[in-house]
Amino acid sequence: MQGYRLRGEVYEPITDSRCEPLQLRLQIEGQLIAFYREDTGQKLLIPEELAEALKHERLAREQAKEQARQAQSQMESLKEHLRRREREQRLVEKRLVIRHRLVLTLILFSHRFAIAYGGCFAPSQSAFIYFNLTKGDR
Repeated sequence: MQGYRLRGEVYEPITDSRCEPLQLRLQIEGQLIAFYREDTGQKLLIPEELAEALKHERLAREQAKEQARQAQSQMESLKEHLRRREREQRLVEKRLVIRHRLVLTLILFSHRFAIAYGGCFAPSQSAFIYFNLTKGDR
């Protein structure tokens, strides 16, 4: 490839493979001349290369959207799982409160019964009642 550059009023052969007005570097690639930007070194694509690059970009964008959709779906699933676990935890806590109140009521009732009927109240019996009522949680 041979080109000329106008300097003043004289055409001189181009020896540095550069187009100064367009700020491009020229390079022969097969049967074509490739153009590269001097400021970034980026190749200017020919129509076929540009179409291929756009195709890859579109495919990458679609894959990213699908990954985002899957991540959103997984996040929603995990949120629902967490909500179920929190409801279950609250239910367990409510059952424990009820069970402990029942134990305290039974202990108080046993103590009052022993006082009312002149019997004796043994703390070990209260502990036994508490143990049997709470054993089901384990």
